[in-house]
Amino acid sequence: MTDAFKQFFDLFNENEKNAPETEQDVHSFEKKYQIKLPVDYRYFLLTYGDLWTPDVVNVIDDNHLEIDDVQQFLPIDRILHDKEFEWTAKLHVDMIPIASDCMGNIFGFMTEDLKVSNGEPKIYLFDHDFDTIEPVSNSFKDWIIQFVDIDKF
Repeated sequence: MTDAFKQFFDLFNENEKNAPETEQDVHSFEKKYQIKLPVDYRYFLLTYGDLWTPDVVNVIDDNHLEIDDVQQFLPIDRILHDKEFEWTAKLHVDMIPIASDCMGNIFGFMTEDLKVSNGEPKIYLFDHDFDTIEPVSNSFKDWIIQFVDIDKF
């Protein structure tokens, strides 16, 4: 688990001021929404925080891959703001935003999936141009690994 996250961080992070979240902030967030964040995502938040990865889209384009890029990982304060005032506040489903792509589309977990603890929840993409929500990965870890694996193409 940690190797893939470290590789992702080393390959793509350009946020020199990224700040990992605190255990207290994560716990308060979980309590507010009555959810339990997946172990892998929780580890990522506490270890790496709000990464900025603008080169992911270039690597995807250069390799002619059909996957969605990720550009900004949201810190908890931005997640809270988005849930209350921005894209995810206006959705017809309850979603916990965790990141965005280069076009401002949102990646996240379905809140209902985080209320039950039966395995790793899927990652979904909300496309604000088409007002659609589609699953893009079976877990947070698998989602990150796909970007690390681009090197193998």
